[in-house]
Amino acid sequence: MSTAWFLGQGVWTDVLRECVTRWGYRLVEHESEADVSISSRIDPSLLHAHVDSGLTARQLNERFRLDVESGSPLRVRLTAAHDVGIRSGFNAIRRGLRTDDWATEQTVYGKFAQRGVLEGFYGPPWSHAERLDMVDFLADHDFNLFVLAPKDEASQRWDWRSQLSDTDRFNIAEITTRAGANGIEIMCCVSPGLSIRYSDGDDRQALVARMLAFHQLGVRRIGLLLDDIPEDLQFDEDRSAYRSIAHAHGALATYVAQALWAVSPDIELAVCPLVYHGIGDEQYVVELGEALHPRIDLFWTGREICSHRLDLLDAAVFMRSTRRPPLYWDNYPVNDVAMVGELHIGPYRGRDRHLYRLSAGIAANASDRAETSKISLATIGDYLRDPEGYSAQGSWENAIRETAGPEADAYLRFAENAQWSCLATVDAPALGDVIAKAWLHFGSGDNVAGCRVLTDFASEIGETADALLKSDVGNPLLIEQSRPWIEQYARGAAALRQIAALVSGGISPDVARNVLRPMTHQAAFGDHPRVFADTLSMFIDDVLAQNWAGR
Repeated sequence: MSTAWFLGQGVWTDVLRECVTRWGYRLVEHESEADVSISSRIDPSLLHAHVDSGLTARQLNERFRLDVESGSPLRVRLTAAHDVGIRSGFNAIRRGLRTDDWATEQTVYGKFAQRGVLEGFYGPPWSHAERLDMVDFLADHDFNLFVLAPKDEASQRWDWRSQLSDTDRFNIAEITTRAGANGIEIMCCVSPGLSIRYSDGDDRQALVARMLAFHQLGVRRIGLLLDDIPEDLQFDEDRSAYRSIAHAHGALATYVAQALWAVSPDIELAVCPLVYHGIGDEQYVVELGEALHPRIDLFWTGREICSHRLDLLDAAVFMRSTRRPPLYWDNYPVNDVAMVGELHIGPYRGRDRHLYRLSAGIAANASDRAETSKISLATIGDYLRDPEGYSAQGSWENAIRETAGPEADAYLRFAENAQWSCLATVDAPALGDVIAKAWLHFGSGDNVAGCRVLTDFASEIGETADALLKSDVGNPLLIEQSRPWIEQYARGAAALRQIAALVSGGISPDVARNVLRPMTHQAAFGDHPRVFADTLSMFIDDVLAQNWAGR
C-alpha cells in the first residue's frame, strides 16, 4: 500500500487533507517523496453527463473520473463535476490503493441518489461527539445524507412545540457545517404525532417554526415523522375536520410543505407515514400519496418493519400506489426494542441489486452503538454506491479490517458467530460446521474424535476472546460496545467443553444438565447477548437428549 501522498495541482481543502491523515497515510510537500501523486480539476464538460439515465442534480454533481499513470510515484488525475465529486473521487483513490482496482477512464457516480444513515432508534441518543465522528465516517464511505431522528430525544418527539435550546442550536449548526464540508446533507426531523391537534392553527405554526429553526441553522432537509403513533384521530375537532387519519396527515404535510417553500423553495421535505411497511398498496398509503406534492419523499421500510428483503416488485407497487418511488427507511443495523440482544454486525444482504432504479434512496437506521454500527454501515455504503458490483462477504471483511484494526482477524472469527439479524441467512456457520463434524464422529462411534473437534473449537473461541478483551486493543470503543457479546462468545467455549466432558464420561448427565440448561434458557430471552444464535442451544438440547452411557 502506498503511504505517502503528494497533493499537486487542485483545490485541496482542510477536510481532504484531514482525510489523508485519518486514513493512515502521510502528506508530503514534494512529489519526489511521494508514493502517490494526485492532481484534481473540476470540469463537468469532460465527463459523460448520463442525461438519459435520469440522474438527480446531486448525482450529476457527484460524477468523477480517475486517470492513473503507473510509475514511481503513482500518478492519479481526478476530474470531477463539482466539489462533492472531488470528495467521492478521493474515496475512490483510497479504494484503488487498497485493491488495485481503479476502474479508470469511466465516469463514476453513486447509483442510489440518496445514500443515508438514520439515527432513528429507541434508546439513549448518540452524543454530539459521536454524531460528529459519524459525519466523517459517512463521508469516507460515500453516503450523502445523515438523518437526525432519535426517538427518545425529548426535543424531537415530546417537546417539539418549544424553542430549540442554545445547546441544540450550537450542536446542529456544528454538525451541519461539518457535514457540508464533507459533501453530506443533514436532515433534521420532528415527530409531533403523539400530541399534535392536526386542525389546530397554533400547533401547525409551532411545527413549522421548529422546522424553520433548523433551516436557519443551515439545514435544508426536513423530516416530518408520523410513525409509531395512535392509528385513529385522538381529538374531537380533528375527527370533525378530517375523514381519516390519512386525510389529516396529508393536510398537515401539505401545509408544512407550502409554509417551508414560501421561505425557501430549496427546502426538501420527507414524511414517514403512520403505515410504513407492508405491500405498498394499503388504503392509508394510497390516500396519503394522492394528497402529497410529488416533491415530498415518503419513507418506507418494505414488507416488514425489519425487512428480510427489498425487491423491485414491491418498489413498483409502492410507486404505483403513492405516485413516487420509496425512500427506504431500512431498519438495519438498528437493534432496539425486541432486538436488544442482537449485535447486528453482519453485512448488508437481501437488497435487489437493481433497486436503485425504482427508489429515491435508502437511509439505514443505525443502532445505539455507534462504533459497532460502522461495520454494517460500511457494507451498506458499498452497496449504495455500486449495488450491481457489491460483494457482501468481501465488503464485510474489509469493513471489519478497517474498524477493528490490529484485532481484525480475531474480531472476524467472533463476528462469524454473532451475525443473527433480520438479514442473517446462515446461523453461526463456523459453529454449525464444527457441530456437523462432531456428530459425524459420534455417529460412527468415535467419541474421542468428536470431542476433540469440540474442544479444539473451544480453544479457538477462548484464544479469540482473550485477544479481543486484552487491555491494549486498536479500537477500544469497538471492543467495549461489543463486550457483552464477546463475553457470551467466550461462554460458548465452556459449553463445548462441558458437552465434550459429558460425551466422554467425564461428568454425569445430571451435572451436565445443570450447567448446560441455563444456556438454552438464556438464549430464549431477547435482551440476552445473542451469540451462536440458536445453533448452540439446539446442539445442547440434542446432546442432552442422548444416552451417552448406553452408547
